[in-house]
Amino acid sequence: MGKVSEPANINYPERGAAVQQYRWKAVDSSGVSRSGVYSAASEFEAAAFVRSNYGYLTLLQQEKPASAMAKKQGLFKFSKTKNSLTDEEKTVFFSQLALMLNSGLPLLKSLGVLAERLPPKTAQLCLGIERDLKMGTSFAGCIKNRQEVWGALPAAVAEAGENGGILCEMLEELAEYYKLQVQMKRFLKNISLYPLFLFSASLATAVLFIVQVLPLFKDLYASMNAQLPPYLKLLFAVQEFLAANMPAACILLSALLVIAAARRRQLLELVFKIPFFKAQKELYLEIRFNKVLALLLHGGIPLPQAAQIAGSALGDAGLCGRAEVFAADVLRGVNPAEAALKAKPLFGSLSAEFIGVGAEMGRLPEMLMRAAEILQYRFDDTLKNLKTVLEPLFLTVVAGVVSAVILAVAAPMFSLSGALPGF
Repeated sequence: MGKVSEPANINYPERGAAVQQYRWKAVDSSGVSRSGVYSAASEFEAAAFVRSNYGYLTLLQQEKPASAMAKKQGLFKFSKTKNSLTDEEKTVFFSQLALMLNSGLPLLKSLGVLAERLPPKTAQLCLGIERDLKMGTSFAGCIKNRQEVWGALPAAVAEAGENGGILCEMLEELAEYYKLQVQMKRFLKNISLYPLFLFSASLATAVLFIVQVLPLFKDLYASMNAQLPPYLKLLFAVQEFLAANMPAACILLSALLVIAAARRRQLLELVFKIPFFKAQKELYLEIRFNKVLALLLHGGIPLPQAAQIAGSALGDAGLCGRAEVFAADVLRGVNPAEAALKAKPLFGSLSAEFIGVGAEMGRLPEMLMRAAEILQYRFDDTLKNLKTVLEPLFLTVVAGVVSAVILAVAAPMFSLSGALPGF
């Protein structure tokens, strides 16, 4: 199957026209089968392109737009389908497969060895891929047939590696990408653990104080016939309710936690509307997009098609649309740096500058990866600084709340002691 390069006599779609992707197959005058993906404004235009450049058209099928796929995935793709592999599992699979292929083992033999080494879930996938390969399916086709497990990116990278004869190198790059994703997610989890622990400890301390300590003050004030302020009466009422309905309160709290977990995507949408967190989310997605785009370009995939594939890997409907706009502008002949500036917030000013330099030097993949590294340092520093600020801030807030509660509970006692006659 030959690698398709875009001829120079393409009639680009008019500005504003909706660009769609069409997967095609054809047979040329020599009887060689050809296939590829072409972006065009209509099915007629795609068919004309294939017939004029590759001969007899045998298949033309419109692919689902990346933005539509992203809308199904949600705003920020944290959840996975039941059968999908984690980034850790993908890292292990692709790194070990690349190692075995580099050592000289055939692909079928390598998959058989991996099926014996890896956990049952991944081993079954290896056996399925091995079976399909024996039936004549390409490795990229095997991955694409299990896209709900692997995702869209591995299939595109594997296809680029097979077409370019650099499958081992592309698998190593893919494993490195997923390794960096694992490290970034681990870093984000570590950043959020301390605030979460502090919040949980504060909540447990507050409940313990209300249930165990507050009744002592209540009995004391009752014996002294003290006049209680309204806020203290409300606090005592909450204590009585919790003491009388502790099982029901626990069930209610558990139900709230379950609802919050079920609606975490909607909660994240609200969080990401805050300007600071919105900016950090866009920076995180820009880093991912640059890395994926560099990986696909290194495999020989044309820039417009690579941008659309990378956009679908983001899982963000808005940025997916910007990726398609960027791809359409590049396809029309717009300078990549100018197209990147128009595609904000998909690209920031730094990425656009590096794209311009990379396009002029013919080293676009390297410059995209360099931009991603610089943005990664900026992102990590921002989160570290945020953690440094949040830790004392949380402690101050907790200490302030505890002090306010203690003073509020003890205020009637101070009033009573001030009313006692002096000796």
